[in-house]
Amino acid sequence: KVRPGEDSLLQCQSPRGDVIILLEWRRSDLKSDTYVFFFRNQRPYENYQHKFFKGRVELRDPTMKDGDVSVILKNVSTSDTGTYECEITVRNTEGVVTETKHSRKDEIGRRHHGGLVAFGLLLAVIIVVVAVVISKKKEE
Repeated sequence: KVRPGEDSLLQCQSPRGDVIILLEWRRSDLKSDTYVFFFRNQRPYENYQHKFFKGRVELRDPTMKDGDVSVILKNVSTSDTGTYECEITVRNTEGVVTETKHSRKDEIGRRHHGGLVAFGLLLAVIIVVVAVVISKKKEE
């Protein structure tokens, strides 16, 4: 649970040892050609980000050690409530594989969404800003 102005961690994990070719974080209610976070060629590309997220999202571990592709969303507000999706394209001994996971804000646990879940386990955790909404209502 986070309050307005705090930072929140969106967790996602790629299998260890895979080479991450592409990392895309999206929010389901935004246009498909914009991203919460976009990483390719060993660096983030802010020009592909939705304007709402520019300067507010960064990798928790820029080295992505052990497949950690979690991101930190800074200075959250109630407008950050939504369904977030992490899609990773990796190169491993099986070839090139794309994996996608997402969760809805009103669910407990995780759900698959699109993509190929072909290798390993990918964990994704959604930012839950319901607490922000509740605390905001309490302030009113």
